Amino acid sequence: MRKSRNLAAVFAVATLAGVAGAQAAAKCTAYEQQVARQIKDGKAFLKQESFRKWIDDGLQSKAPYNKKPYTAYIKWYGQFDKLSSAKGGAEQVKFLEKYGFTASAAYSVIQGYALNGKLTSSVDMDFEKQMNAFPCL
Repeated sequence: MRKSRNLAAVFAVATLAGVAGAQAAAKCTAYEQQVARQIKDGKAFLKQESFRKWIDDGLQSKAPYNKKPYTAYIKWYGQFDKLSSAKGGAEQVKFLEKYGFTASAAYSVIQGYALNGKLTSSVDMDFEKQMNAFPCL
């Protein structure tokens, strides 16, 4: 009986945490939700060897950009430009002031992991801390 109450309590806490997370994400602006999506997609891409190869080859202009899965990556990458120039860059400035990083900084963090398996730049390490505290994820 006690074990089932403990399991019920754990389930209730997990459910409340999920609801709280969904409520926090719902309070995010459309721009903030787009940045969160880019970060989530980037973290998912990091699990793919082809993504790490695309980043490395792309820096050397060798990636076959017109073939799958690279076409998905290039679409993801292109979204960073759109986020950086949203409303003439004003959205990015507001975002930076509020959260301490930009969409392009998020890309830099993801790129650092793709290239090196870890972050080597203290600037990216600081951006990653801000990214991890981002309530819209």
